[in-house]
Amino acid sequence: MGPKNGNPFGGIVTFAARWCRERFYAPPPIGPADVGIQASLMEAACAIRHPTMSRPSAPEPPSGGDLSSDSGYRPPVSKTEDAIASIGFHVVERILLLLVALMTVGGAVAEIVDIFRTLSITLADILLMFLYTEVIGMVSVFYTGKGATFIYPIFIAITALARLIVLQSKNMAPENIVFEASAILLLALAAVVITRVSQRADR
Repeated sequence: MGPKNGNPFGGIVTFAARWCRERFYAPPPIGPADVGIQASLMEAACAIRHPTMSRPSAPEPPSGGDLSSDSGYRPPVSKTEDAIASIGFHVVERILLLLVALMTVGGAVAEIVDIFRTLSITLADILLMFLYTEVIGMVSVFYTGKGATFIYPIFIAITALARLIVLQSKNMAPENIVFEASAILLLALAAVVITRVSQRADR
């Protein structure tokens, strides 16, 4: 077969590709060396016959020095810079988690002091303490990385909606109560689905 598209290597490449294809689809027992030779020949044949289908190269910077004009360009990042950025974000995350934990403990202590001062405990106060407890649990999950991180925010939302219903049930329109109860039901179903999926993934 003659060369195609003016390529002087067309006949050689076609013969090499046919030879590799015949040996690949109906191979005798071969060793690792033969497999490497076949792969190299197939890759070379494809690269010569189809230059546009060669391995993609790294994107070059746009002309004119304006890097913002090309959204696909990403400057190379060294391993040292990557490690420093990872450590920095990790430290910032831990600091923010500790601040959230301290603020939550402070709010819980203030609520307990207020209860002792008024000498009265209501259902809203109990639900508020549950909110503080769930926030602490969420911080623990995010800090240690153990457990489903999406479960505690759902529990917090459920408890907050329940507390809102308790506080505003007397002055709230009936349809609003139905809407908030429906939201609690949807959140509970989401928590069940996430828990089941996490258990199957752990298996």
